[in-house]
Amino acid sequence: LSQGLVVAGGLSLMLDSLEPHTARQWDQTSGVNHSFVFFELNYSSLGGITRRTIAVGGLAWTAGVMAEF
Repeated sequence: LSQGLVVAGGLSLMLDSLEPHTARQWDQTSGVNHSFVFFELNYSSLGGITRRTIAVGGLAWTAGVMAEF
């Protein structure tokens, strides 16, 4: 069992507003209601509170494209 701190946050941008005509067409032809690009940032600092644990953790990020059906 390790105790520590975990923090996560992110942003997403709905692409439908940038190309409304294309978004409507994509919804009618393939069933994709909305599309997004997203970015997430995660930080963790686990362990290291007592002398018997190893301090682990780090900073990581994730980005991608998401579709909502």
